[in-house]
Amino acid sequence: MKLFAFTLFFSLIYFSVSYGQGSIQGVVRDKKTKESIVGANVYILGTTNGRSTDLDGSYRLENLRAGAYKVVVSFISYESDTIAAVRVQNSKVTELDFFLEEATTQLTGVTIQERKKTDTDISMITSIKQSNQIVVGVSSQQIARSQDKDASEVIKRLPGVTINDGRFVIVRGLVERYNSVWLNNSPAPSTEADKRAFSFDVIPSNLINNILIYKTPSPEIPADFAGAHIQIFTKNVPDQNRISVGYSMTFNEGTTFNKFKSQDNGKYEWLGFDDGTHKLPGTIPSTEEMTQVLQNYGGEGLDSATIAYRRGRILEISKSFNDNNRVSENTAAPDHKFNFDIIRLWKPGKLRIGNTTALTYKTNHDKEEIYRSGVENYFSDGILYSEHLYDTRYSKSFQIGGLHNWSLSYGNTIIEFRNILNQTGTSNVTERYGVNHYRGDQKLDKTDISYESRTIYTGNLSGENRFNDNNSLSWVVGYSYANMSQPDHTLISYFSPVRDLDSGTYYPYRLDYNSTVNSNSNAKLFTRIKENIYNAGLNYKATLNIGSFSPEVKAGFFAEGKSRSFYIRPFGVVWARPTYDTRLLYMPIDSVYDDGNFNFDNNGLIFREEVSGYYRYNVESKLYAAYASLKIPVTNLFTLYGGLRIENYYHKLTKPLIVGYKTESDTLDLFPSIGLTVNLNEKNLIRLAYGKTINRPEFRERTDFAFYDFDENVIVYGNDTLKSCYINNFDLRYEWYPSIGEMITIGGFYKQFDNPIEATWIPVSSGGWDLKYLNAVSATSLGVEIDVRKNLKIWEDQNNMLKYLKNLTVVANASLIRSRVENDSTLLFLRDLNRPMYGQSPFIINAGFYYQSEVNGLSVSLLYNIIGKRIMGIGNEATPNTYEMPRHNLDLTIIKQFNKHLQLKLGIKELLNQNLVSNQIFTAEGAPDQVVDVKSYYPGRSYSIGLSYSFN
Repeated sequence: MKLFAFTLFFSLIYFSVSYGQGSIQGVVRDKKTKESIVGANVYILGTTNGRSTDLDGSYRLENLRAGAYKVVVSFISYESDTIAAVRVQNSKVTELDFFLEEATTQLTGVTIQERKKTDTDISMITSIKQSNQIVVGVSSQQIARSQDKDASEVIKRLPGVTINDGRFVIVRGLVERYNSVWLNNSPAPSTEADKRAFSFDVIPSNLINNILIYKTPSPEIPADFAGAHIQIFTKNVPDQNRISVGYSMTFNEGTTFNKFKSQDNGKYEWLGFDDGTHKLPGTIPSTEEMTQVLQNYGGEGLDSATIAYRRGRILEISKSFNDNNRVSENTAAPDHKFNFDIIRLWKPGKLRIGNTTALTYKTNHDKEEIYRSGVENYFSDGILYSEHLYDTRYSKSFQIGGLHNWSLSYGNTIIEFRNILNQTGTSNVTERYGVNHYRGDQKLDKTDISYESRTIYTGNLSGENRFNDNNSLSWVVGYSYANMSQPDHTLISYFSPVRDLDSGTYYPYRLDYNSTVNSNSNAKLFTRIKENIYNAGLNYKATLNIGSFSPEVKAGFFAEGKSRSFYIRPFGVVWARPTYDTRLLYMPIDSVYDDGNFNFDNNGLIFREEVSGYYRYNVESKLYAAYASLKIPVTNLFTLYGGLRIENYYHKLTKPLIVGYKTESDTLDLFPSIGLTVNLNEKNLIRLAYGKTINRPEFRERTDFAFYDFDENVIVYGNDTLKSCYINNFDLRYEWYPSIGEMITIGGFYKQFDNPIEATWIPVSSGGWDLKYLNAVSATSLGVEIDVRKNLKIWEDQNNMLKYLKNLTVVANASLIRSRVENDSTLLFLRDLNRPMYGQSPFIINAGFYYQSEVNGLSVSLLYNIIGKRIMGIGNEATPNTYEMPRHNLDLTIIKQFNKHLQLKLGIKELLNQNLVSNQIFTAEGAPDQVVDVKSYYPGRSYSIGLSYSFN
């Protein structure tokens, strides 16, 4: 398959080459000053054949058949120019230079302010070059050349970036908790119940204008990061009217047209909503009332009327639960994606008004066969396993995404109103079979059934006013909302004890019930999280002209208010009395939940709620920040940029079910940063940077609440004693810009952490191990990164096969990282007091080969990715660290542009479909090291075909 991919890729390139064609080349200059113009657009009218001028103002239009063409050139703030009847001859070059005049359009003393394009590769590279920080990014132009369907797939193509669990971003080997994420200059809400993380899979790729990843601190960006500050900008500010529609269909190997299991999720499932099918029944009272009903229903000290009322109420509650434990079997359909975009531009009088509206709808089906194992111990004579488990996981989701952005410009003032809304409904069914060796080799039969609904909205109103060439003011007010609801998460657990180990016979399967609620088995969980974020910011920038000395001053403030409410209500089936009808244990689950089995008189069952004050909390935080910075052009060679950011952070946690419970913290921190840019020449520069940042505990991590993670088969605890982690960041990078659209960088970084936060295995009284968030003492991370974006036009004059690769662009990046974390010597249960950081990969390699022929309208891209083995589970004295092993990933995309309206896209993801393996290495005296796979599965290939049509 790997050989097939490469053969297909280069065959398409070879056969798309046209022989004996001519070209047009020249230079675009300013008519008055005769200086070259960089980034001007030159194109053949009525075609998609066009180029932007490079750093010398030159351009070249290639692969032109003999004939006459009309050539157009345009650039912001210049009058466009068109030359008709430009003659092209086969195998010859036609020279054609342009001299553009500055635009003189004014509106009664008001100068029209044009907006730079920010969605092209050239604009992205220009932004990186002009930035005061070390930054990497990706434009929508590059996104369009891949089959990436959401932001998580897009962002993993960038240097030092990897993805965990298909949606969480890891930058420079630092897990998602070390990153801050903003949408359109406003903080993005957390999408997860149990971790500080933004789920990047909720942003469809066709809505993205660009993504910027800031790897070094600066005064104007938040200090709460160590990996990166990530800015996602959605599409806005149109330059022309356009309507486009698109549809694609995906076939997932191992899933599509195969057996697929799911539950009934109601009539609005296809819209990503729960229609009430899974909601908590209305007859069930509040937790406070439930506590009263469950107290002493046995009759001790109560009159008969009270006993009868409480028992009757309990039975009414028990019989009211929806029977959502039924799973049906059907055939998985192909995945679908629809998108509709409309872009409008109006120019009434002195105004320029733009609107970008986009709608996206997609479905996804995924089936995974996952193997898991656990090891209790390893001796010289063999391994003692604790469990062998086999999971079949069925997941289907429906997602609706909407974007509605407005922009208004009037003279030197620009106002933007941006909105993005995403609604996702995900249904999961996991069937787990296996053997629990720790409990006498008993067999297991467990089912996990859940439906999750996620709503995310982010909107803001922003503006910028340029008072003159030297002074500008920008502002933003924003609001974000996230709602995660997981109603009626059902856990069903059967086990089969050994009858006779020698003969391999077992007793019949029976339910794992007892007299108390066990939220880890045979339970119904109802969870909801709501998060609201309000923010406002103001930024002022001024350039001071003191003779030939022109320093730049920035100052501003930022305020953010965040609140989260969280609750989980666990219900479980228990025995109504100490004596019970054992026949119920051996019934199918549908029969167990029959109304007739809920009673007090015939040794039946009841539903009870596990009431605990720890299952509900409210959190609020307030952040006030101010900054000032100064950019000093010391000489033509050196530019110094630095400043100070001050952040006041207040945090309060309350638990409504625990009277008087409250924890508070109020801190004031200073975060200095400084950067030096050495401008060697127009194409080469060196950056050095230092900055201090912070990593604050997330809301969930600060509360001492525990939850059961069925997928990983572990209980996760919070820690109300967690401290913030402080980081000192050092960076050095060399940047080379050979020509427009090209970039080569190489750099290094060093980070020093105080009190880093990690999820750590801890011993529990039952003899097992659970996860808890703990502070380590310190950590360091040292790395080298290289990023290359280079076209192969240098080969166009070759007289061999190399000339056919002139339309090929290579985009590649690699990172080598070494990290070490030091733990408290009192934590004797830890396996290693000195080891790599959790989630950190020692190397990351991304490579992309992009071929684009404007004449044939053919684009081919081949994308490759691999990451080094990384710790995904921190070991203890009995259990080694768990490592996710490297695997090669290869994706192929072919795009055919038939005309300026119609486009066809074909794609194959996971061409190699290599096994995703996590393992542990066990050691024993007198025996060789033993590698044990503790988790493995094949993600499966996917094949897609899509059509899009634009009405320009």
